[in-house]
Amino acid sequence: MKKREKETETPMKHEKFTYKSLDEIRAKAKELQIHLPFADDTRVLLQEASFGNVTLKNRMGIAPMEGADALPDGSPSELTLRRYVRDAEGGSGMIWFEAISIVPEGRSSAHQLMLTRDNLEQYKRFTSAIREAGIRANGFAPYLVMQANHSGRYSNPEGKPAPMIAYRHPEYEKLRPADDSCIVTDDYLKGLEEKFGEASLLAREAGFDAVDIKACHGYLLMELLSAWQRPGLYGGSFENRTRLLRNGIAAAKVHENGQFLVTARLGIYDGFAWPYGFGVKEGKGAEPDMEEPIRLVRELHEEYGLPMVNLTMGNPYVNTHVTRPFDGGKYIPEEHPL
Repeated sequence: MKKREKETETPMKHEKFTYKSLDEIRAKAKELQIHLPFADDTRVLLQEASFGNVTLKNRMGIAPMEGADALPDGSPSELTLRRYVRDAEGGSGMIWFEAISIVPEGRSSAHQLMLTRDNLEQYKRFTSAIREAGIRANGFAPYLVMQANHSGRYSNPEGKPAPMIAYRHPEYEKLRPADDSCIVTDDYLKGLEEKFGEASLLAREAGFDAVDIKACHGYLLMELLSAWQRPGLYGGSFENRTRLLRNGIAAAKVHENGQFLVTARLGIYDGFAWPYGFGVKEGKGAEPDMEEPIRLVRELHEEYGLPMVNLTMGNPYVNTHVTRPFDGGKYIPEEHPL
């Protein structure tokens, strides 16, 4: 979270992010009395990093971003392969792959990646080529993490919106309408637990080093984390709202071994006021409250044995400015980008 050195009674006015150098950013941060830590010496990024029984060659990683260039059956295309070969050649110790759908109806587009038993051989060749590219260019293969996801209300499996939602969310639905018929049942969510287990097995067989049970950026598992008012087994209490994530991880860990790990990418704060946000407290608006996110990370580590997690925030479809400077488009942020 951004730390203010001195609180003011009114929020800082938004400005475009036009800075051309770190010195300009430092100067503006000083003017606004914002503490932003900088490191001029970045050699630490070239050091090895370890978690569990894994040691990465360096501390740099490629973050996930969907390319929407898969073949109709979910297999990687030549464009997909080219992107990831270039990532491997870049020398990062880890490549965290873009979202790969666990079910056809949960695809974000007709060109989202989807790993199935039918296209497993294509994925084996895909991961092998990426490793070989890293070895040729840098002398080592990057660590490959597959991101298993259900797009939830952002599902577009046939090229048009087909939302599958946890509950009615007014902020999301300002830009992407949905109705009660889109709410998924407890039985459907229960079935997804097994699908995450199947995705884990396929990821291991395809040659990935780890699988990420994705719960961030407004997709189905992230939306469930803020399902305070949903009835049934997957809403209300902390235990219920985290049920699919925890059970999906448990199903995935069945296929874990010394060479293959389970992890998660978690949205620890989505920027919406209670009862529509996670990482917030009732009556405090969208003010961050890390009690539940910290509890969740601790439980995933101590009770489920996750050796690492990937943390992020916000929803790029609705409040892009939470995670990066956002200068225009569908809204103007109410705060300064720094």
